[in-house]
Amino acid sequence: MFSSSSRAAVEGSFAFSFVEGVLVRAIREGKWVLLDEINLASAETLQRLSGLLEGAEGSVCLTERGDMDPVVRHQDFRLFAAMNPPTDASKKDLPPSLRRRFSEVYVPELDDRLDLKQVVDGYISSGVSVDHESLAFTAVDLYLWARVLSSESLSDGAGQRPRYSLRTLVGAVSCARRLVQRGFSPKRAMLEGFRSLFETQLDGDGRAKILKGILRAFGKGMGAKDLEKPPRRPGGRASSNASWVRIGPFWLEGGPHDPIDEAELDPETNQRR
Repeated sequence: MFSSSSRAAVEGSFAFSFVEGVLVRAIREGKWVLLDEINLASAETLQRLSGLLEGAEGSVCLTERGDMDPVVRHQDFRLFAAMNPPTDASKKDLPPSLRRRFSEVYVPELDDRLDLKQVVDGYISSGVSVDHESLAFTAVDLYLWARVLSSESLSDGAGQRPRYSLRTLVGAVSCARRLVQRGFSPKRAMLEGFRSLFETQLDGDGRAKILKGILRAFGKGMGAKDLEKPPRRPGGRASSNASWVRIGPFWLEGGPHDPIDEAELDPETNQRR
């Protein structure tokens, strides 16, 4: 058996201590918590949540800290969870025993033109000085057209139908907003953003079809040379060619070593060969 002094010495030498996380603090203080993609959690995590949602007296016991008394749930504590349907890749369904403890609200996929326009507007209204209303509607119409086209004639590199979702649209306009900050014109930025998210995953025929629609939406008046022309080098005259490397129409910040790249871009596929 350890003496009191020996135990104190051992306890004082511990390098780790248990620190309560956001969820435990929210349970104690009555805060609201949102768990996104809850169906990606491990079975052990879901089992712990099940006890927390058990009736009005739900609680959780911090066995990791060696506690015997449970953390009682505050009356104002609320737990929200979001998940994609289990039909999506790598997604699984929630156990029925846990699912029935929630009040479930199904949110269908967003396909209303005005609703989608509000989403796009939220990403480009603060970073685009031109008529972002018209630009947002153009982006939405292109997205809806691409969704129809994907279900009819497009295929990706694996021969599967590509799935264009709200996440794809948001990724395209987010990319466009960053490109505007780097010196691209708003329409050129939207063109490059949509090419990055909608075109690159397709096979040769599909790339040509979707590119035609993207150019029709954002590339009016732009020739092949315009599409290869980069914006002003970041930093302007204060920077040098050694600080930035041009890859196609983009500037990438250089590292400490000289770049070595003997590959060439295929003019038809825009891929290395």
